[in-house]
Amino acid sequence: MNRFQRKQTLWQIERAVEDQLLTIPGLRFPAVFDCGATPLSTIHSTVDLMISGPDPKVLARLQDEVTRRLKTVGGLTAVFPTWTLDRIEYLFLPDAERLAIYGTDAAAVAAQVSAQVQGFPVPLFRVPGLDFMAVWVQAQAGRRENPLDLATLPVVAPRGSVPLSSLGRVEHAFVPTLHTRQNLQETGDVLGYRSTAAVTRINDQAAKAMEGLALPAGYTLQDEGERKTMDEAFSS
Repeated sequence: MNRFQRKQTLWQIERAVEDQLLTIPGLRFPAVFDCGATPLSTIHSTVDLMISGPDPKVLARLQDEVTRRLKTVGGLTAVFPTWTLDRIEYLFLPDAERLAIYGTDAAAVAAQVSAQVQGFPVPLFRVPGLDFMAVWVQAQAGRRENPLDLATLPVVAPRGSVPLSSLGRVEHAFVPTLHTRQNLQETGDVLGYRSTAAVTRINDQAAKAMEGLALPAGYTLQDEGERKTMDEAFSS
């Protein structure tokens, strides 16, 4: 419905949608914003503070601090990081001596484990008079979700079939939910959306909120939001 026929303003609709999103269990960072809210499609949000550096753990800590500071800025309707460091990733650490005992190598083990966890296609199942049926073979879901079960996956080696645990150990680590990079550096962004507040006022408050933020050596903080475009336009 266009703006001449509806009774609610665009910002009232956004608030109503956001209120409904808040009722969804497990939704951590609800944000509702209007299409075309930024002057360029390449700009993610009004405020986009991008942190760059080599270590995702340090980036996550800096993202939390920048998010906390940015939430003090008046006029922003939503503030959230683009990723969090809470996705569990399971790692297999091969033991070179054990691999040598069974006559195999890490690449062969990785290929077999990947095939069992992710699955692989087998030759098409042919039924006379019917279309070919693709068959996908994969380990049962219960054997792919727990590190203890992963350790029991069978690996066929030249000197016999052995469980994965006989060739190394399975560990878990917390990794980013999304990997982003710029100029060959890991990055993490904190986005801030507005409704009717002036962009210049929000940018001034955001800059003031970041004052005194200590960045470790090798880490940078820069604004990739509307401020960057405005500064480039005025300097040209």
